[in-house]
Amino acid sequence: LYHHSFSMPIATASQAWAILARHARDEIQSLRLQELCQDNDRVSSLVTVRSSDDGNNTLIVDFSRQRMTLETLNHLLHLAHARGCIDFMQHELPYHNYSQPNH
Repeated sequence: LYHHSFSMPIATASQAWAILARHARDEIQSLRLQELCQDNDRVSSLVTVRSSDDGNNTLIVDFSRQRMTLETLNHLLHLAHARGCIDFMQHELPYHNYSQPNH
Protein backbone atom coordinates (compact mmCIF):
# COMPACT_ATOMS: atom_id res chain seq x y z
CA LEU A 1 0.00 0.00 0.00
CA TYR A 2 2.66 2.50 0.99
CA HIS A 3 6.39 1.95 1.28
CA HIS A 4 8.20 5.24 0.67
CA SER A 5 10.22 7.59 2.84
CA PHE A 6 10.24 11.36 3.16
CA SER A 7 12.43 13.31 0.86
CA MET A 8 11.44 16.61 2.46
CA PRO A 9 9.36 16.93 5.66
CA ILE A 10 6.21 19.00 5.94
CA ALA A 11 6.85 21.88 8.33
CA THR A 12 3.48 21.99 10.07
CA ALA A 13 0.22 20.11 10.33
CA SER A 14 -1.65 23.17 9.05
CA GLN A 15 0.52 23.19 5.93
CA ALA A 16 -0.11 19.46 5.38
CA TRP A 17 -3.84 20.03 5.88
CA ALA A 18 -3.86 22.91 3.36
CA ILE A 19 -2.10 20.74 0.76
CA LEU A 20 -4.58 17.90 1.33
CA ALA A 21 -7.57 20.27 1.09
CA ARG A 22 -6.26 21.79 -2.15
CA HIS A 23 -5.69 18.30 -3.59
CA ALA A 24 -9.24 17.26 -2.65
CA ARG A 25 -10.72 20.40 -4.20
CA ASP A 26 -8.63 20.48 -7.38
CA GLU A 27 -8.08 16.81 -8.16
CA ILE A 28 -10.48 14.56 -6.27
CA GLN A 29 -13.77 16.42 -6.14
CA SER A 30 -14.64 15.75 -9.79
CA LEU A 31 -13.70 12.05 -9.73
CA ARG A 32 -16.41 9.39 -9.71
CA LEU A 33 -15.94 6.34 -7.49
CA GLN A 34 -17.45 4.04 -10.10
CA GLU A 35 -14.76 5.07 -12.59
CA LEU A 36 -12.00 4.82 -9.98
CA CYS A 37 -13.05 1.29 -9.09
CA GLN A 38 -12.64 0.21 -12.72
CA ASP A 39 -8.92 1.00 -12.58
CA ASN A 40 -7.47 -2.35 -11.46
CA ASP A 41 -3.99 -0.92 -10.83
CA ARG A 42 -5.46 1.75 -8.55
CA VAL A 43 -7.62 -0.78 -6.69
CA SER A 44 -4.76 -3.20 -6.08
CA SER A 45 -2.45 -0.38 -4.97
CA LEU A 46 -4.96 0.78 -2.33
CA VAL A 47 -5.41 -2.63 -0.68
CA THR A 48 -2.90 -4.32 1.60
CA VAL A 49 -2.92 -7.31 3.93
CA ARG A 50 -0.39 -7.54 6.75
CA SER A 51 0.14 -10.29 9.30
CA SER A 52 1.91 -10.18 12.62
CA ASP A 53 5.21 -12.02 12.95
CA ASP A 54 3.50 -14.85 14.81
CA GLY A 55 0.73 -15.07 12.21
CA ASN A 56 -2.00 -14.71 14.82
CA ASN A 57 -3.15 -11.25 13.72
CA THR A 58 -4.04 -9.96 10.29
CA LEU A 59 -4.72 -6.39 9.27
CA ILE A 60 -6.56 -5.73 6.02
CA VAL A 61 -6.59 -2.14 4.81
CA ASP A 62 -8.79 -1.40 1.80
CA PHE A 63 -9.04 2.19 0.63
CA SER A 64 -10.06 1.19 -2.89
CA ARG A 65 -13.74 2.02 -2.31
CA GLN A 66 -12.91 5.56 -1.27
CA ARG A 67 -12.81 8.48 -3.65
CA MET A 68 -9.06 8.86 -3.43
CA THR A 69 -5.81 8.15 -5.25
CA LEU A 70 -2.33 7.14 -4.14
CA GLU A 71 -1.52 10.85 -4.14
CA THR A 72 -4.39 11.39 -1.69
CA LEU A 73 -2.97 8.67 0.54
CA ASN A 74 0.44 10.31 0.36
CA HIS A 75 -1.07 13.63 1.48
CA LEU A 76 -2.93 11.88 4.32
CA LEU A 77 0.30 10.25 5.49
CA HIS A 78 2.06 13.63 5.41
CA LEU A 79 -0.68 14.99 7.66
CA ALA A 80 -0.44 11.95 9.95
CA HIS A 81 3.31 12.42 10.22
CA ALA A 82 2.96 16.15 10.91
CA ARG A 83 0.46 15.36 13.69
CA GLY A 84 2.71 12.68 15.23
CA CYS A 85 0.46 9.74 14.33
CA ILE A 86 3.17 7.68 12.65
CA ASP A 87 4.91 6.93 15.97
CA PHE A 88 1.58 5.90 17.48
CA MET A 89 0.82 3.55 14.57
CA GLN A 90 4.27 1.98 14.78
CA HIS A 91 3.72 1.32 18.48
CA GLU A 92 0.17 -0.07 18.10
CA LEU A 93 0.82 -2.07 14.92
CA PRO A 94 4.53 -2.81 15.07
CA TYR A 95 4.39 -5.53 12.39
CA HIS A 96 3.71 -2.98 9.65
CA ASN A 97 6.30 -0.63 8.16
CA TYR A 98 4.77 2.84 8.34
CA SER A 99 7.30 4.66 6.24
CA GLN A 100 7.06 8.37 5.89
CA PRO A 101 5.55 9.68 2.63
CA ASN A 102 7.44 11.22 -0.27
CA HIS A 103 6.82 14.68 -1.65
